[in-house]
Amino acid sequence: MPQSGNLNEPVTVAFDVVNAGRVEGAEVAELYVGDAHTSVPRPVRELKGFAKVDLKPGESKHVSLTLDRRAFSYYDVENKDWAAQPGDFTIWVGGSSDNLPLKRRFQLTQ
Repeated sequence: MPQSGNLNEPVTVAFDVVNAGRVEGAEVAELYVGDAHTSVPRPVRELKGFAKVDLKPGESKHVSLTLDRRAFSYYDVENKDWAAQPGDFTIWVGGSSDNLPLKRRFQLTQ
C-alpha cells in the first residue's frame, strides 16, 4: 500500500489473499478508509472497495483496488458538492469490518 498521494491521482492499494486451508474457498477482501482528523463528523471506517477472490487450496492471488478522489471525500452540505481535505487517513484491508489485519497510514496532499 502506498504511504502518500495527492487528490488528483488515483491510489492503488495492492495486497495478497491466501487460502491456507485444504479446500477451495472464496474471500471477499474489503477496503476501508478512515479520516480521524476531519472537520466534519464521519464514520471511523468507510467501505470504499471490495473484491471477491476464489482460491484453490494453498493458492495465493494478488488483488489491486483503486481509490479515487471521491473515496477520500465527504458531502459538503454548504457547497452542495463532494469535498476532500488533505491530511492523514488510515487504510484498512481485511475479510470484514471486524477483521482488518492490514493497516497503513496514508498522507493525502493537495
